[in-house]
Amino acid sequence: MEYRYENWTSYKQDVKLKDGRNQIIYFFTRWKLKRGKPCDLPNGYTVIVNERTRLSYLKEKVDGDISHLPSQ
Repeated sequence: MEYRYENWTSYKQDVKLKDGRNQIIYFFTRWKLKRGKPCDLPNGYTVIVNERTRLSYLKEKVDGDISHLPSQ
């Protein structure tokens, strides 16, 4: 199942870092991509919108308390 925020869809992609390790990255896009797969939000994260750029990004919840985050 994919997570949608307004007209943005969350994706994840497994990438290989320069030191040889693999890491999953999460990102939002408006377009359907060949790379990566649509995904749900990772556990413990919430969506935040940068007020200046209006771009969506994930922020880790602190002990399950999100009262310090801006309202959506």
